[in-house]
Amino acid sequence: MKQGTAQAAQGDQTTMAQPRPLTQRQLQQRDRVLTATRQMLTENGYEGLQMRSLAEAAGVSLMTLYNRFGNQNDLILLALEDLLTDLGERADGSGSQGIELVIETFEVVAEQILTTPKYAKAMALLLFNAQPDSPIVATLLNDTVELSRTRIIAMQALGEVGEALDPATLARNLGVCGWSTILLWMKGLISDAEFRKEYRRAPLFV
Repeated sequence: MKQGTAQAAQGDQTTMAQPRPLTQRQLQQRDRVLTATRQMLTENGYEGLQMRSLAEAAGVSLMTLYNRFGNQNDLILLALEDLLTDLGERADGSGSQGIELVIETFEVVAEQILTTPKYAKAMALLLFNAQPDSPIVATLLNDTVELSRTRIIAMQALGEVGEALDPATLARNLGVCGWSTILLWMKGLISDAEFRKEYRRAPLFV
């Protein structure tokens, strides 16, 4: 490859690897849109999220909403990822380690589910109806299972889990216990009063 061509290609890669950061105004706009998205899902569920109403609530034009944030499902996923990041920081901020950190994470998630049940049910329905390659499957299943696997490895280092056990298998079992509890709650087999205790106990069954 000629030197000029190589330098141009390298310049293109550098440009692609470093997207332009958002301005302060764009960050504030993003926060307003994601906050309004979560609020509408919390109050009205998935069916109650209308793009025109969302644009009005967030103080942006409908065209800006579509151009900058994509369609309805793109917005829901972005708001969900933002929420999961916040929940993860809350759990990590407890200072817990090993199994206590896993239990603390389940406690934080259970509290959020009970605080915003319509939101939680909307996310669960989207997940259950999604195709395996859907982004929400990656966010709510693949990423969380991988996080659990990492934490189980840490538990093994602390001597809380036997080294002979497979972290990937345990992580998947943890996901099964958690989502099974959510499904039973959605179907009315577990009451709101029982949910926090049952969901928090899920890691202890793995």
